[in-house]
Amino acid sequence: MVQKGHIGKDEKDILEAMTDAGSAAAHRIFAPNAKTLGTIIETVENFLHREFILKAAAGEVRKQTPPRGSSAKKS
Repeated sequence: MVQKGHIGKDEKDILEAMTDAGSAAAHRIFAPNAKTLGTIIETVENFLHREFILKAAAGEVRKQTPPRGSSAKKS
């Protein structure tokens, strides 16, 4: 995802920590406390929201925004 430009190094490190926690829960008897589990869920939800919802929404906003130098108003 870094090589394709979907995420930067910092986000890679964050998502890697969440992935490692999930792997530990599945394979190494890791049972995160409620606060840690909340952090994991929020992190993954935020990534998915940004990647799939906000990117599409930003594209729609961009389509509707007149280009710079354009002073004509649509009625």
